[in-house]
Parts: sequence; structure tokens; C-alpha cells
Amino acid sequence: METPIGSIIAWAGSLALLQTATTDWLICDGSKIPRRKFPDLCDVISDYWGPITGDNNDEYTLPDLRGIFLRGVNQGRDDEYADPDVNLREKYDGKQSEGIGSFQKDEFKRHTHNSNATRHHQENKQPGPHLVASGDNKATIDPSGGNETRPKNAYIYYIIKAK
Repeated sequence: METPIGSIIAWAGSLALLQTATTDWLICDGSKIPRRKFPDLCDVISDYWGPITGDNNDEYTLPDLRGIFLRGVNQGRDDEYADPDVNLREKYDGKQSEGIGSFQKDEFKRHTHNSNATRHHQENKQPGPHLVASGDNKATIDPSGGNETRPKNAYIYYIIKAK
């Protein structure tokens, strides 16, 4: 079977090589494409990834997947692997959507920290997260970590089959 138009794959090479090797694949960078050049792809992506624009409504928006982790559509799944925040997904125009081309903002799962503070002052000067307890039995945990919550990852380009 030939790769269907609209399929998105990971590309591990350079963009220069991709652009000189083929015109059948395009980078998923949110660019506008003309319907006259890519009619089949435009039929597939419709307005999922951005508004259809141009003088004759003939410019379509490629997916912009730069810096994005992909996630399969929930499709009504309701088990332990379901998207618990499926109703918080939005399309490019900010409207709620559970379909192709919708996005979720990053989030850190709600959780709690329990501690047993004592009636004396105790402070840990070691690097990393630690507990500071005071006489009134209140406790705070110092912030730690980086700028985002993320799994281990590697950079690649997402490309879409155009022809």
C-alpha cells in the first residue's frame, strides 16, 4: 500500500535534503499552501489546522507541529488511557474541539504533598527539593525543576505526505 496523502511521519534528516529530494512531502510548520498545487492534500486537511484563506478560498494551512508532542484522538475512549481533559482541547480559533487539529496547553497533574512538621525549626541546605518546617506546624516545599513538565525526548521534523 502506498502512503496515504495527509499521513504525518517523523523525518530524521535535514530540511535541505528533504526539499531537494522530493516535493511529495512538506514540513509541518503551519505554512499556507495553494489548493491548485496540492488539491488532494487540501481535501484531507480541510480547515482542521487553520482557516482557509486567499482571494478564492484557495489557501490551506499545514499543521504546525513544531515543538509539539502528538496524541491520538480520544474517540470516546473511557478507560484508564482516555484523555481526562478531552473537553479542554481547542482548535486554532480558540473554540472547543475534540477532533483532528485540536491542541491542549501544557499542564502538571494535580497532586498533594503530605508532611509531618514538628514544633522546632528545621532547614535542609542540600540541593534539590526539601522541606522547611516551623513551630506553627506549617510546611512548605521549595520549588524545584525546570521550565516545563516533559518526558525524555529527541528533536525530529514532522512532515506530511502532500502528493
